[in-house]
Amino acid sequence: MAFGNPPYIPPMRPAILLLAACASAPLAPPLPGARPEAMFDGRHCGRGVLAKADGAEPRRFAVVSEGERAGEAFRLVQTIRFEDGETRERVWTLRPEGEGDQRYTGTLTEASDPVRAAVSGPTLRLTYPLAELPLGRMTQHLTVQPDGTVTNTGTVTLAGFPVRRLTESIAPHGRGRVRGAVGRLRRRGLRAV
Repeated sequence: MAFGNPPYIPPMRPAILLLAACASAPLAPPLPGARPEAMFDGRHCGRGVLAKADGAEPRRFAVVSEGERAGEAFRLVQTIRFEDGETRERVWTLRPEGEGDQRYTGTLTEASDPVRAAVSGPTLRLTYPLAELPLGRMTQHLTVQPDGTVTNTGTVTLAGFPVRRLTESIAPHGRGRVRGAVGRLRRRGLRAV
């Protein structure tokens, strides 16, 4: 048995090995709550902020969503109201790629091509190209929290460079912090429907 110093391992080697292991790891088993039809079935309310990378004033918004199964697809209709008075309605339609699959494809009124979605553990990852921004792409991570709320973080990139960041908190209608936030928006003259 030899005593002495352990063999020298360059500091980057463990990080590179860990990165390689993570890159090849399969998706974590989905949690029932991370599937879009489980996350957003029924009525949900959200509030959030859309910030630009150039430091311009962020846009605050409130969202009311109505989700329902439509055959094999899941349909989500959202009404988005910004503090400045602008209102948008958008419609998502997502379909599983296979029975019990963790991947979905679908459409969104704001997307120029199909939406791609993947469930990994408590997180639903959405990616889609933006119709309003040529070469623009949105990536969102919707994560189910232990209390049943959903956090939505997203990044809009233009030719690969981040130009906007999204943060949002979503809860079933009438629950939690989101309800209080919607009430505050109403007192400022905004409605969350």
